[in-house]
Amino acid sequence: MIYSRKYDYIYSRFTLHAINSSQQNELLRNAKLALRPGGKIFIEARTLRDELYGKGENAGNNAFIYDGHYRRFIEPEELAEEMRAMGYEIISLCESSGFSKFKDFDPILMRLTARI
Repeated sequence: MIYSRKYDYIYSRFTLHAINSSQQNELLRNAKLALRPGGKIFIEARTLRDELYGKGENAGNNAFIYDGHYRRFIEPEELAEEMRAMGYEIISLCESSGFSKFKDFDPILMRLTARI
């Protein structure tokens, strides 16, 4: 077994939009291995509808480098489908502003909860 300890929950906040799609798939495969049966993963990430989408230098695959910061913007339904193909059960998926307000900034984010 690759993981000597199994977890009930994994929380991924602002991780997926900071890594490329190959790294995302590796993270999701490893999370599945690290979760106990019935364990849940909670994901929060920026989406294509975020106001920063398209700003800066295009880095491919909905990714941009803006103000020295790499961001890959996630299509929520696409991520959910990829996770289903990996064996995750999607419990909830929503996309909205209001999840992570900071001063006058209110990005549009997705929240996804899945279990194995």
